[in-house]
Amino acid sequence: MPRTSTIRFLTPTTNKKGDLFTRLMTDLFQALGYDNFRLDVQKSGREIDIEGQHRHASRLLRAECKAHEDKMGGTELNTFYGAVTRERDEVKLPIDAYFVSLGGFTETAKSQEAKTSDKRLILLDGPKIISELEHHRLLVDDAVATEQAGQCAGRAGLAPGMLESIELLAYEKGYAKAVYYAQHKQRTHVALIHADGTPLADAPAKEVIEADQTLGGTLHQLIYLAPAPVVADIRVVQEAALQHYQRWLNEECAYVQLDGLPANTDVSPTKLKLERLFIPLKAVRVKEGGPQSVSIEVKIPRHIQNEFFSNVSEEEIQESFFNNREYLKTTESISSLLVSGVRLALLAPPGGGKSTLLKRLATEYGFADQLVKFADEMPPQDWLPLIIRCRDLQDQAKEPFIDLLEKLPKRLSMLAEPAAAFKAYIHESLQLGRVLLLIDGLDEITQESNRKAFTKNLLSFLSLFPQVTLVLTSREAGFRLVADVVASKCETYKLAPFEEADVQRLCVQWHAEVINNSEEVRQKALKLAKDIWENEHIRGLAENPLLLTTLLVVNRRRGGELPKNRTMLYSKAVEVLIQTWNAEAFEPLDEEETLTQLSYLACYMMEKGIQQIGRQELIRTLKEAQQTVPELRHTQTSPANFIKQVEYRSSLLMQVGTNIIEDEEQEVFEFRHLTFQEYLAAKGYVEGYHPRDKEGLSLAQLLAPHFGQSAWREVIPLAVVLAKRGAEETIAMLVARCAATTQEKIQNNIVRMTPVDILRRCLLDEVLISSNETLNNALQQVGRLALMTHTGGDTTRSLASGKFGELYQQVVEQAYVADGTDWEDYTIAFGELSEYKVRQFCGENNGLYIEKVIELLRTEEPLLQLRGLAALKEIGIAQGIPWRGIKGVIHWVTADAKVPSFKMVPRQAAVIYDSLDQLLHTRNERVLTAVSLALQSVPSIMPVGSLPPASSMATLFKLLGSMETNPFESDASMRLYSRITQAFNAQPLLHRDALLEEGFGKSYTSDAKAIEATNKSQSITQLGITTAWYRLSPVTDEELLRQIDLFFNTDLNPRLQTGRDRELPRVVELLAGLGQAGEKLFKERAERREAERKNPRIFVSSTYSF
Repeated sequence: MPRTSTIRFLTPTTNKKGDLFTRLMTDLFQALGYDNFRLDVQKSGREIDIEGQHRHASRLLRAECKAHEDKMGGTELNTFYGAVTRERDEVKLPIDAYFVSLGGFTETAKSQEAKTSDKRLILLDGPKIISELEHHRLLVDDAVATEQAGQCAGRAGLAPGMLESIELLAYEKGYAKAVYYAQHKQRTHVALIHADGTPLADAPAKEVIEADQTLGGTLHQLIYLAPAPVVADIRVVQEAALQHYQRWLNEECAYVQLDGLPANTDVSPTKLKLERLFIPLKAVRVKEGGPQSVSIEVKIPRHIQNEFFSNVSEEEIQESFFNNREYLKTTESISSLLVSGVRLALLAPPGGGKSTLLKRLATEYGFADQLVKFADEMPPQDWLPLIIRCRDLQDQAKEPFIDLLEKLPKRLSMLAEPAAAFKAYIHESLQLGRVLLLIDGLDEITQESNRKAFTKNLLSFLSLFPQVTLVLTSREAGFRLVADVVASKCETYKLAPFEEADVQRLCVQWHAEVINNSEEVRQKALKLAKDIWENEHIRGLAENPLLLTTLLVVNRRRGGELPKNRTMLYSKAVEVLIQTWNAEAFEPLDEEETLTQLSYLACYMMEKGIQQIGRQELIRTLKEAQQTVPELRHTQTSPANFIKQVEYRSSLLMQVGTNIIEDEEQEVFEFRHLTFQEYLAAKGYVEGYHPRDKEGLSLAQLLAPHFGQSAWREVIPLAVVLAKRGAEETIAMLVARCAATTQEKIQNNIVRMTPVDILRRCLLDEVLISSNETLNNALQQVGRLALMTHTGGDTTRSLASGKFGELYQQVVEQAYVADGTDWEDYTIAFGELSEYKVRQFCGENNGLYIEKVIELLRTEEPLLQLRGLAALKEIGIAQGIPWRGIKGVIHWVTADAKVPSFKMVPRQAAVIYDSLDQLLHTRNERVLTAVSLALQSVPSIMPVGSLPPASSMATLFKLLGSMETNPFESDASMRLYSRITQAFNAQPLLHRDALLEEGFGKSYTSDAKAIEATNKSQSITQLGITTAWYRLSPVTDEELLRQIDLFFNTDLNPRLQTGRDRELPRVVELLAGLGQAGEKLFKERAERREAERKNPRIFVSSTYSF
C-alpha cells in the first residue's frame, strides 16, 4: 500500500499559503502538547519561527519551519542549533528544538544529527509530520483513506491493483488525502478523503478541484470517485430530515419557559416566544487580541503567587481576579463578534444568559425567516446550527466529537433513512465550512477528566474542520480547568451584565407579554425598572437575566412589592416556583413539605459536591429525608410520585437527561439553577433539614470545614443571614481564620482566599451580628485583606453605602494611621473609601472632585491629607493607568480602552502639583507613600502642557539617592523605594538640564546590589534611562539611544505596548530631546513599524504577567 509522503497547499497567494502553513504547524505542535504560541511568519509564507511552551511540563518550544521543496542541509541546522543553545543558556529552562522541513533533509544533515548523543534537534519532514498528525487523530491514516477510496473505486469498477499514490492536500476548509488510481501507468481517477475519514461530497470536492486547477494542477482532468449516496433520492430525504430538525429546534429553542407564573390560571402562558423577550447581549474580551480590545490581566506575578497564594487553587485565584474587572471594559455586541469561522468562548455566571443566547442563535440560523424578528441584527449566514448540551453528555464526553454530532439524529428520534441522510448532510456542511457549532455549558461536564477529554476532542475536531464557526458557553469556574487549551482555538469573552437600558427593556417586554401592552402597563413597567435600578442591593441581582426574570415573577405575584434582600428574593422565588406544580393534573403539594425535602436534598448534594443526581440515588435520599426529618414522617407523597410531578412540571427540580449509573441507564436530575440549590442548602442547614442533623453540631461547626471551598462561597453567607442571631459563632470563626492569615502563615503556604471572600459576602448581605467586637473584627479583616478580594471598589462602595458603612470607614482609617507594621495592608480599602467619600460630596462632577481633593491636600491634618492623596490616586486609576498597588499585584491593565476622559483645568493642575511638591518633604512615611502613589496616576488627568515642578523631580531623585546605599533592608523600605521610582518614571519629562539646575552636579549610580535584588526590574531599568536622559549618569547619548530602543521594544517588553501602529509616548519625549540622533532613531522605528504592518507576525497568545 502506498504511503502519503507529500503535502501540497492549494492556495494562489503567498499570504494564503502562509496561513495554511501556519495552521498546519500549529495543529502539529498542539498535537505534540504545546500551547501559547508566538509565530513569526516570513513574507514568502514558506518559513515560520515558532515559540511556545509545553502544556503540562516546564519546557519551552522553539521551532524553525520550512515549506521549501529543497532539502535542508547541515548549515541550516547548525545555525538554528546555535541560536537555541544561546537561549538555553539564558533562560535556564529545557528547550525542545524542532527543525521542520516539508522538503526533507539531506543525507549529510541526517547523518550529522544521528551522530549527536544528546538529540540536540528534533527533525520533522513531510512524512513524519503526516505520521504525527495521523497518530494524534488529526488526519485519517492511509489504511482508512484507501479503504474509503476503495469503496468509491469499486462502484466505478476499478480494481484494487490500480491504486497508485496518496497525497495530502491542505486547503482553506481543511485537509484531504487525494488517493490516485492509474491505468497503464497513467492517472485516471482520484478520490478525496477528508481528514476525518469520510469521502468529500460533490460540493466540497468541487471546491478542492477548482482550487487545484487555479494552481495549474490536474485534478480536474481526472474522474472524481464520489461517495455512494446513503439513500435513494437523498436530497428529498434530507429535506424531510431538515424539516424534522427544524421542528425539534422550534420545540427546544424557540420558547422561554417563565417558571413561576401560576399554571392553573389564565393570567398568561408560561411558555413565551423567545423573540418577544430576548434582550441582545454584549460581551467583554478577556484576552488581548487587537488594538480596540480591553486587555484584562488575570495572571498574578509568579513571585507574588508564591508569596501570597501558594495554597490557593488556581481556579479560586482566577475566579476572584477575573470576575471583578467588569467596569474596565469595552463591550461588544454578540452580533458584531459573530463572523464566519470565528470561535468564541463566552463565560458568564449562572443565569447570565448563556443558554438563552445559544437558543437564540439556533432559532436564528435554523429558520431563514427568523433574521428579521430579533432586535440585535445577527449577520446573515448560511449556517447549519448544531447544538450540544454538555449536561447531557457525561461519560459520552470522552467520545470523538464527530461521533457526538452523528448521534443527533438518534436524539431527535429520526427513522433510519432520514437519520442516514441527515448524517450525510452534517458531514457535507462540515466539509463546506457552513456549520455553526453551539456548545452549551462546558462546565456542566462535572467530571474533570471527562471535561478535559471533551475539550481535547473538540480541539482535534476544530483542526479537522478549520472553518467551523463555534460558540461555546461556560461558567467561569468550570472553564478554568481547560482555559489555556481552549484559548489556543477560541477568543474568550465574558458576557456583560445587564445595563440599565437592558433592565428597562426586559421589564417592558415582560409586562407586555404577561399582562398586556397597554400604556398604563408600560408606565408601571418603566417605574418598576427605575425602582430596581436605583436600589443598589436589588440592582446587583437585576444585572443577571435569570434573576431579573425571577424578580419580575415575584413582583407580579406580590402585587408590585420588591424583596428587600437576596435571601428574601430567593425565598419568594422558590415559593413561586413550587406553585407551578399545582396544576390541575396533580394534587397540590404541601409547600412546607416540599421545601423541607428539597432543602435536605440540596444539603446532601452540597456535601457530596455534585450538581446532578441519578434517579435511584435521588429516591434513596428523599426516603432518608422522610425517615429522619420529623416534619416529613407523615408525608403523603412518595419519593417516586414527588419526582414524577417534578419531571412533569420541569420546575424547581428538573430532569436533564439520562446516564449510565450503577450499571443501568437512569434519569438524571438537577436544580434548575445552582443558585436555588445553594439557597435551599443554606435553608436546610439553618433549619436542621440535612443528613448530619443527628450529629448535634452547631451551624458554625457544620459550615467551618467548608470555609476554604469555593463551591460553598454562596451557601455560607446565605446560611448566616438566614440564621439571624445564630450567625455569631460562624462569623467569629471566619474572622479567626482571616486573622490567622499573617505574613508567617502566608510564607508557610497555608493561606486561603475563600474565607475572607465569604466574610465579605456575609457583611454585604448585612448579617446580624450582635457583638460590637465581632463586627469590628470582621470589618477590620475585610479591609486588611482587601487585596485578596479586590473588586475595583465594588465591595467598598457596597459596604460604605450599607448599614455598616460608617463603622467600616472608622475601622479602616484607624488601622491605616495606627502605629504598626501592617498599615499598608489597608491601602486598597482606604483608597476606595476615600474616593467614595469624595464622590458623595461631588457625585460624578470630576471638576468638583478635584476641588475637594485640593481642599484635603491643603489641610494640616495627616488623615485628611491621606484621604486627598488616595482620592487623587483613584481618579487617576479610573482614567486607565496601570497600577500595581500594594505588594506589587497588578489590579488591572487596559490597552486602548474607551475610558471616559477627564482632564483638570490648568489652574487645578498647578495647585495639585504644588501641593504634592510640598507634601514630598514630609517625614510621615504614610504620606510619602501616598504621594508617590498619587504621582504615578496624576499624569493621566493633567491637561496638555502641565509639567511637574523641577523641585518635585529633584526631591524624588534625592529620596532615591538617600535610600540607595541600602534600600532593601526591610520589605517596607523596598516597597517605598519602588513606589518613588515608579513615581519618578511616570512624570512627563522636563528639559534635559532641569535637575542639574536644581544642584545635581555629580553622577548618580545605582547600587549594584539594589538592582540585583529587584531582579533588574523594569522600573529600575527605566529609572536608569531617565537618569541618563537628565545627564545625571555617565552614559553617552549613543548608549542612551541604544538602551531606549532596546527597552521600549514592544516585542521584547510587551507590557509597554500600546499598539503597533504608532510610537510610544515616552519614546517620543525621550527622542525629542536627543537632537538629530534622536530624530534618526525615531524614523528608523517608524520604518520598522511600517514593515511590521505590511508583514505582520502572528501572536496566538498575548497574555503575560509582569
